[in-house]
Order: sequence, then structure tokens, then C-alpha cells
Amino acid sequence: MYVLPRRLQARVQGVDRLNALVERGRAAILAVLTLAALAAGAVPVEAAAGANADPFDLRTTDWRMAHWRTLSERERAWLVVGFVLGWRGEHAPAGARPPDPPAVGRRVARLDAAVSRMGPEGSLGVALVRLLSTAPPWALRGDDWMVLAPRQKLAVLHGVYAGIYAREIVALLGADATDADLARAFARACRLVRPRLALAPALLFARLSDWYFYTDRRRATLMSTIATIVNQIKGP
Repeated sequence: MYVLPRRLQARVQGVDRLNALVERGRAAILAVLTLAALAAGAVPVEAAAGANADPFDLRTTDWRMAHWRTLSERERAWLVVGFVLGWRGEHAPAGARPPDPPAVGRRVARLDAAVSRMGPEGSLGVALVRLLSTAPPWALRGDDWMVLAPRQKLAVLHGVYAGIYAREIVALLGADATDADLARAFARACRLVRPRLALAPALLFARLSDWYFYTDRRRATLMSTIATIVNQIKGP
């Protein structure tokens, strides 16, 4: 096995630390801008009905099929991955593997097709439940997370939140709930689901950037890391 010379190892580690610092800076700026927009009322809940709004400025449970259309192909793929992670929960089963690109692509194509059936005002949450609830479990680790672009990371986190809410809603309503029942539940998810999620996706983005700054933490799965961060915030 080839081992890099110490001087080269130090350079690589220095670049890694610099990249992590840049990522933390981006995340902090994104979190501040999001909080400022919310405080100023720049992102009212009613904006969810507008297809021109950036979906990442909205609550995931308010997303419509029109918002799905505004995402890039890669953002759609990572939203799908995030939903499956949230739907499956914190503990990935033994043998869970990283997302398989062809499998993700097939599910993205099914969601693309659902736009024409459901119309632009259809609830994206309903489509995600119907098309992704039987997807195989995937595992995403800190190393995988670190190579994603900022908007791809946000797509993952919005997907995770949608998956968590969807799992709780289906448990509450039952597996035989109609699409109309699910759509109404998603519209009221923040009041129905308890306990409420502790952080908005943009703020969780910043916390994850801080957490994964340390390279020895990057082998942990994303979902277990999210659980650790949330538990630290909630306290004992």
C-alpha cells in the first residue's frame, strides 16, 4: 500500500481544513440570510403557492409539484435520497449501501411523470409517499455529504424532513389514507407531528458543516449525526 510522504500529507490535510472552513462560512451566511428573510416576512407561508419561489426558502411540507420542476436534475436526485433516509429513520439496516444512481434516476423519472398527472398544484409530499415509500434503504455518510454542492445538501435535508414528516403522517392516518387525506395532513404537518423538528434545514446545514469539520466524524451516517445534533439542542 502506497503511503504519501509526510509533507504531502500535511498539504492534503491543510487543503481539507481550508475547504471545511469555506463550507462552514457558506453555511453560516446561508443560515443568517434565511433567518433575516423569515424575520422580515420576506418568505411568508403563502409563498408556497407560487411556483417562482425558491423551494429551499419554504417548508418542505408546503412544496407543490411546481416547485419540483424548479429543481435541477441533481437536486431532484438528492431530494429523493433525503426522503428515503428520513422515511427509513435514524438507523440504517445492516448492509445498507450508498444510493445507487440508476435506482435514484428511475424514481426521479417517476416523480417527473407524476407532475403531469397531479398538476402543478399537487402536493409533492403525496407523490413522494406514493412513489418512494417502498424504496430500498440507503446509507449516506459524512464523507458522502462533504462532496456535495451546497444546494444538493439542502436538497438532501429538505428530503429528510419530508421523509420524517411523511412517516409520522402515515403512522397517524394509516396505510389506507387517501391522497386527499395525505395532502391535508401535509398542509398541517407542523401542527400534527410531535415532537416538531428542532431545526430548519438551513440551520441544520450549518450545524452539519461544523460537525463534519472534524474528519474523524465523517464515517458516521448522516441520519445518526442529525439525531446527535438534535439531541444536543433539545438537551436531557
